[in-house]
Amino acid sequence: MADKKNADAPIINPEADRILGRMSIQAIVVTIVLVTFVTMFVPLANDPQAKSIFPYHRLIDALSVAVVIVPFFLLTNRVYAGRLRIGRDLEARGEHRQAIAALEPFNYWHQRFLDSTGEAHFLLAKAYDGIGQKDKAKKCRDYVLRSRRGPWADALAEPPSTPVRVSEIKQKSPGQGGSRSKPSRRF
Repeated sequence: MADKKNADAPIINPEADRILGRMSIQAIVVTIVLVTFVTMFVPLANDPQAKSIFPYHRLIDALSVAVVIVPFFLLTNRVYAGRLRIGRDLEARGEHRQAIAALEPFNYWHQRFLDSTGEAHFLLAKAYDGIGQKDKAKKCRDYVLRSRRGPWADALAEPPSTPVRVSEIKQKSPGQGGSRSKPSRRF
């Protein structure tokens, strides 16, 4: 009985689970529709007897891959942007455990590229600090300092004397407070 109760429990909270679930289902449905379309159309283009389109079959094959992959990655990015927004809101309200549930997927090594600015790991470090898991918070801070330059790394580099709000960091533009990190190389 206890296992069933845990299985039915929300992962983040009911509202966040509903939002992310809807976005995930949309991504899956769009991907399935595109794969089905491509699966039905590409064999026609690869048929040597289809003289009008067969000369372009390699181009059509390449475009068919793009037709599936590009929307898939855009929709995945959208789901993770939703996770970040939900995690940001939960952390601002001090709901650390729920914020961790929303932001923890960014901490998996194969999903770290979705946290391009380091904000998710910054918020995750704050949430871990909020529940007293200092070792996990340190790992998240180290990741931001090591791998993500910008305002989130700058906020971690020098601990402020007063608590910093996420909105204050987001308002800071690169020209206004300046990044203390080295400029990135172009080549």
